[in-house]
Amino acid sequence: MRSLLCVLLIFIFTGNGLTAGLSGVGERTDIEYGYPDQSIFVASIDNEGQLTSPMISLVEALMERADLSWHATAYPAKRLFYNLHSGITNFSILVKAPSLEDCCVFSREPIYTASLNLYFLSDKPPIASKEEMVGKKL
Repeated sequence: MRSLLCVLLIFIFTGNGLTAGLSGVGERTDIEYGYPDQSIFVASIDNEGQLTSPMISLVEALMERADLSWHATAYPAKRLFYNLHSGITNFSILVKAPSLEDCCVFSREPIYTASLNLYFLSDKPPIASKEEMVGKKL
């Protein structure tokens, strides 16, 4: 059994703030990159004791290339989703969640994929479907 996890860029365009910053009209906008404090990616603590995400280097390169001012903030998942819905957080890198489809613009292509593989012992038959895993322990 194999499944594929796709991580997409998520942009939130709110009011005048971000759109004005992107169009070059008015003051420069500081974009908040929000990321979950618990993630599929291994988060670590930086030298200042702050939670950091391995995606931050990607965001840093992206924002530098786009010449945008930004800062990163870690949130519990529920608060991050609330912030994306309300426009408090402008940008994130997450899996494509159906609950964000009405408020967010997703990248067309994933920026990261992970294959989840299930291995089995040679004396056991391979599992061909998720239904065959019912009652089994991994």
